[in-house]
Amino acid sequence: MIKKNILAFTFVEIIVSITILVILSTLWFYSYSQHLSDARDTERKSDFANIMSSLKLHKQKRATYPSPWSSTDIVYSWGIVAIQWRFDDSVVISTLDKLPKDPYIKVPYIYSVTGNKQEFQLSATLENNNSYTALLEWDYKTVARNIMPTLSIAVEWLTNIEIKDWYLDWTTNRDKFVLNKWIHNIPYSFVSPYAPYSDWSNFLWIMSDPDKEFWQNSDYRSCQEIIDDWKFFWSWEYQILSSTWTLININC
Repeated sequence: MIKKNILAFTFVEIIVSITILVILSTLWFYSYSQHLSDARDTERKSDFANIMSSLKLHKQKRATYPSPWSSTDIVYSWGIVAIQWRFDDSVVISTLDKLPKDPYIKVPYIYSVTGNKQEFQLSATLENNNSYTALLEWDYKTVARNIMPTLSIAVEWLTNIEIKDWYLDWTTNRDKFVLNKWIHNIPYSFVSPYAPYSDWSNFLWIMSDPDKEFWQNSDYRSCQEIIDDWKFFWSWEYQILSSTWTLININC
């Protein structure tokens, strides 16, 4: 009687094969998810380039940037210095065929404009390999980084947002400025209701961080230049750069 050789997998071999397949599937899924995340970040940056071009064209035609109808007024000692809301249908702009939205959560980007509508800022959140960071694009020129380092802040209220009170040099809202490429404050999260996020980091500590890219305008050398550029606050108080590159208080 001739015995036939029967080929079969042992239990151990099956387990090893399944384990290898699971590992490969996990690696593929992670790589694919990362690819999608990077693609969405690229799309966000492309959206900003298109929006900025349309905004600048709008200003050339209308002399000002558009402002949203529904908005948060950012005030400094009761004077409106910026207006902020989402870049949605409330922003009347005829140079865009379609208002771009975040490619992942499908919500409009954050849009801020100075009180005189001469400077703007766009804000978005980058996925950045699941380490969310803020993305900003702007033509805003700050007077002093410890007054209004950016236009956008990580709040979304239909009310006035005071960034300075009568007794302190900073308030809770001062700790919520959205800073480019930074993780502390982001314009919106990727979890419903997609609200802005702040970890309440101390603002003075953020300013003193040597690794922070903190651009500050150095063109303003007098109060009159600041007034002409609409960078004035209640009681005509400013902080500008002196010739020694130090911050000084000037009452104009």
